[in-house]
Amino acid sequence: SVAIPNLYFAPGEAIALLRYATVTLGQRYHFCVESVLAETVPVNLGRSPKIAGLCEELGLATYGSLSAIDADELTGGIVDAIADRAARVAQLQAKRRELAQRALRNLDFLRLFYGYAR
Repeated sequence: SVAIPNLYFAPGEAIALLRYATVTLGQRYHFCVESVLAETVPVNLGRSPKIAGLCEELGLATYGSLSAIDADELTGGIVDAIADRAARVAQLQAKRRELAQRALRNLDFLRLFYGYAR
């Protein structure tokens, strides 16, 4: 395993680092998105309705919540994600393209309200 320093990374840098991961474990919306874009399998804690909605959209399960995590359930989810990694990466391929297209539109509001052009 590898330890990554607790630093801030640009989205592209984070995705490049996550590309080396077999699976990721997280609780944040954008970490899940970056994991999918990095072609890895995210395992997510049910932190909020926002992450739950994203996981539902992606066809992923959530495990526990911030206040209660069942260690056996979470461990089982990680083990299953590792065992079925190739199929899950393939399943996420279409969603990966959708997320990438959506990310390209992140700054559209600037063009609309401020006349910003790339």
